Amino acid sequence: MLAASVACAALCFSGRAEADSVMELIGVMQASEHYKERVTAVIGLARLRSPRSVPALLAQLEDKHHAVRGVVAAALGKIGDRRALETLRALAASDKNTFVRRQAKRAIRAIERAKPRAPATPPVRPMRSMKLAGTLGSLDAGLIQQTVNQNLGRVTRCFNTSFQSQPFLGGEVKLRVRVKRDGSVKWLRIEHSNLGSRRSESCILATMRYVRFDRPSGGEAEFTIPLRFGGGDAPRLLTRGSAVARALRARCRALLGAASAPPDLTITAYVKRGRVVSAGLSSAAAPISDAFANRLIRGLTRAALGHTGRRVAKLTYSCR
Repeated sequence: MLAASVACAALCFSGRAEADSVMELIGVMQASEHYKERVTAVIGLARLRSPRSVPALLAQLEDKHHAVRGVVAAALGKIGDRRALETLRALAASDKNTFVRRQAKRAIRAIERAKPRAPATPPVRPMRSMKLAGTLGSLDAGLIQQTVNQNLGRVTRCFNTSFQSQPFLGGEVKLRVRVKRDGSVKWLRIEHSNLGSRRSESCILATMRYVRFDRPSGGEAEFTIPLRFGGGDAPRLLTRGSAVARALRARCRALLGAASAPPDLTITAYVKRGRVVSAGLSSAAAPISDAFANRLIRGLTRAALGHTGRRVAKLTYSCR
C-alpha cells in the first residue's frame, strides 16, 4: 500500500487546479535533496493519477534511494498507464532491492489487470490508416503499422520531453516517408502538423529517420504516417479572424524575411498573455530547414500579438 510507505504531507492536497499540482509535485520529486520529501511528492502524484506524470515518474525510477524507487513503482501501478510496463519489468528483474522489485511486480500486475481508460491512453498513437503512394513500389500497410508501433516509445519520448513543461501541447503530425529498396529511410519530412512544438517535431524526424521498414516490393515506396498526440490541458482555440491572427498576418512578411518560404507554410503557435510560448511549422510542398525554422520561431517569440488572457490560446495559420 502506498500509505504504508510514508505519511502524506499537506503537499498532497493542494487546492490548485490539477495541472498546477502535477507540475509542482514533479518539481519537488525531481529537486528535493531529502528522500522523504521525494516520496511524499510521488504519493501526491499517485493520488492525482494523471497520465501526464508518467514520463517524470519513469525517469525517477533511477532515484538513488530504494524507498523512492519502490513508491514510484507503486504509483505507476496505481495510475495504470501501460507505457510503464516495459520499464517496470526491467526494474522487477534487475533492481538490487527486494522492496523495489516487489513493488514493481505488483505494479505490473495492477496495470495488466486494469481496463484501459480514455485518460490513460498513450499520448501518441498512429491514426486509423496509412496512405501509400501508388506510383512507386508497394509496402503492406500492416507491416508499416507494425514498424511504427515498435518505435512509438521513442516517438512518445520526443513529445513528453516538451509536454512535461508545456501541458497544453497536443495535435496531429503527418510524416511523409520515402523508403529505399532495402527498407531504410531515404528521406522524410513533416507534411502537416498542428502540434505547435518545433522541438518535438525535430525530435520525431530525427528518431524516424533511422527506422528500418520491411523491404518494399517493386522499388522504393512512399507513404504517410499520421500520428496523434494528446492528453493535456486543452488550450483556447483561436480563429483566423481573431486579434492574434490579424497581428500575425501583419508581421508575416517581416518574420519571413528575405528567405523563400514554402508556398504552403503553416504555423501553429500557442500564445499566452500576447506572447508565443511554443510554435511549430509544416509544409506539404517542401522540407523546412532548421535554420529557417529557428529564425522564424525566434521572431515569433519576440513579437507582441495582443492580449489573450492568462489561459493559453492556440492558433494555426498559413503565413504567406
